[in-house]
Amino acid sequence: MNAEISPATPVTGRKYRGVSNETRVAERRLKLIEAGIELFGQQGFHQTTVRALCSKAGLTERYFYESFENTEALFKAVYLNLVDDIRNRILLAIQDVSAENSAQFARAALTAFFSYIQNRPTSAFVLVNEALGVSREMSGLSLQTLNSFVDLLLVLGSPLLQRKPENVSSFSFDPTLISAALVGGTLNMAGRWAADGFQHPLEYVVENASAMFMAVLKQNATRKQ
Repeated sequence: MNAEISPATPVTGRKYRGVSNETRVAERRLKLIEAGIELFGQQGFHQTTVRALCSKAGLTERYFYESFENTEALFKAVYLNLVDDIRNRILLAIQDVSAENSAQFARAALTAFFSYIQNRPTSAFVLVNEALGVSREMSGLSLQTLNSFVDLLLVLGSPLLQRKPENVSSFSFDPTLISAALVGGTLNMAGRWAADGFQHPLEYVVENASAMFMAVLKQNATRKQ
């Protein structure tokens, strides 16, 4: 007699209405991530239940545990999904902009970032507010992610950041520390903008963030033009 296959047992390769099981699992996982972005951002991680997430995604709890062990596992997937989206948007925005043109470079990257935050308001609360209060592991991931953007800035802005500005004479100019300040400041600016209900226009926020970057980069940009 053949062993009975339980409803929870994944059957790879089987198709339903022309869609493979793997594809359907991926689709359900994405629905849960989208639900997580909304609920974690609206009501917080600790106030969000599996039942609420499944209701938002239009799925049963069985399908939640098909992809995630618990709500923290989903939060991590949500966080990484947002980070990857933002990184890709920034890289796309600056792909044709030379870092030698510091003003244009900063504006393109910052516009891509703040546009994403404005279009997905809950993303700011997930990235800025909730990520640090979930668990020690998530706090570590948040710091690791912040450092990855610092490294990205160091690479993309190396023509300017690796050279000491003309007006710096009394201390050692450290590109890594300066980049960390720029990335952290930008993230916190986004959190404040979202918390205030996006009262200021996008252009206003980009201008203010650009001023922070140009305070560091302007001297070198002037020297090279």
